Amino acid sequence: MITLQKQYQLLLKSIELLPQQIIAGRQLKIKTSLIAKIKTADNVIVCGMGGSALGFDLVRHALGSYLKKPVIINSHYHLPAFANQRSLIILASYSGSTAETINCAREANKKKFNTITVCGQAKSALAKIPTTQLLLFTGQYNPSQQPRWGIGYFIGFFIQLLTDLEWSLWPTNKITTDFINESVISDPKNKQNLVHRQLLIIAGEHLIGNAHILNNQINETAKNISYWLTLPELNHHFLEGLVKPRGLVKEKLAVIFLESSLYSPAIKKRLLLTKQIFHKNGAKVISLQTLAKNIWLDSLSTLHLGAILCYDMARWNNVDPMKIPQVDYFKQRLSHH
Repeated sequence: MITLQKQYQLLLKSIELLPQQIIAGRQLKIKTSLIAKIKTADNVIVCGMGGSALGFDLVRHALGSYLKKPVIINSHYHLPAFANQRSLIILASYSGSTAETINCAREANKKKFNTITVCGQAKSALAKIPTTQLLLFTGQYNPSQQPRWGIGYFIGFFIQLLTDLEWSLWPTNKITTDFINESVISDPKNKQNLVHRQLLIIAGEHLIGNAHILNNQINETAKNISYWLTLPELNHHFLEGLVKPRGLVKEKLAVIFLESSLYSPAIKKRLLLTKQIFHKNGAKVISLQTLAKNIWLDSLSTLHLGAILCYDMARWNNVDPMKIPQVDYFKQRLSHH
């Protein structure tokens, strides 16, 4: 029987091995003939759900203003109508058993679109569907075996793809994984303000993907209700929602701001004022911020900080960070309908 302490150890080890995951992902090489074929693609459509799509979301926001091609995350059963022969379809599933991604793979295969399948199981249903190129990773650097803690493989793969296709104005060929030393949390003493509260994660610009990831990891790992919103969008509606239900903000809400010295002046100003309004309404507020000097290291460092925060929350909540009984029950019931 695996003890709760052992589960925490496995989780922490997966967090520590994120750099090795990214390196392994970069070693998933695209065939030279395929690079030549897809280099002129009009767009990239990533089909993936949950943890399998998170790495792509981090990259497309961290490097968003530098990408030469639009990157769309398609978390649905069907390909979008604009997908065509000039699209690159990436089919991502850690387990290879994701129903939505499998259905998109079948549609793409039927229409003979250019596809790259990335998964961790050679004998999975997804891996058996014909694809332009199948790329497999072993998962050895993710002892937790949970997709949300193996996103480094997908980050590394996507960075290498952007490098091979020359689709980024950011020098992705020089990207490093030496980010843990860049991680300095701004106010660690306040982290326990998050206990027994609903969490709202707020970020902008290059850290939007990080907010999405942290939200997913807190939901599944810490078994805690969490939401995420982005700046400047939330300023146009959400602040008025702090009024009702009466007492919820003061008694049950904690806000996590993903801050950055690299935000644009406009977002820095909005973040400061937004934080003041949450304080005024009685919410508990903490900030995560790194000392990174560029947007890429800032995103990876924030990813590391968020992972450690999630690990702490799982321990504070005294929950198993691996098991997902609600999701498993849902999938079981779904399979019988």
